[in-house]
Amino acid sequence: SLYIADTLNHRILGYRDVRSVSLGQPADIVIGQVSLDRSIPNSPNGRLTAPSQEGLLLPHAVAVDSRGDLWVADSGNGRVLRFPRPFATPGPARANLVIGQPNFSLRITDPTPRNMNFPVGLAFTTGGHLLVSD
Repeated sequence: SLYIADTLNHRILGYRDVRSVSLGQPADIVIGQVSLDRSIPNSPNGRLTAPSQEGLLLPHAVAVDSRGDLWVADSGNGRVLRFPRPFATPGPARANLVIGQPNFSLRITDPTPRNMNFPVGLAFTTGGHLLVSD
């Protein structure tokens, strides 16, 4: 699989088989939008101050863990989201874990040991631990 953070369109594009990707080919799935032809911040509501389990705001980085779960640095919402195996999950992708905010619908900007401000980088160690650059 290949995932691309399409930051200014507030979405992640997913291609099932990287070996068959060609110039101009549409993505197989879109994460963060209701369709490939939309680019609404925090879709579907479009409100900058209303994050959700489905929408994204300026996603900057992606990483895939050993189980095939997709992790997204949802930078504009100050959080990291985990989407369980997007190609194996029917219907629109919904995050099932949020890191850096107390829940899926809040954006707290005050600095605390539990909050993130603007995560931009993700990586996994060889031991499977997630690293986040905030």
